[in-house]
Amino acid sequence: MLVQTEVKSVRRTESSTDPNEGGHAKWVINGGEDGEFDAVIVTIGTCGHPHRLHITGTAKFKGKVWP
Repeated sequence: MLVQTEVKSVRRTESSTDPNEGGHAKWVINGGEDGEFDAVIVTIGTCGHPHRLHITGTAKFKGKVWP
């Protein structure tokens, strides 16, 4: 399911298990009124060259990152 909404807060659910140990992380957006999500895609614009956010720990991320 694709949800396009302004994200004001993101937190990992208490029921999440550690992906580094074969588990699966789940995320709650904006307090959870829209449910739990498997992933969060962050975008910061639609035109021009991509600008990357500098987030600590991204070198360890094993998922896909689109330019």
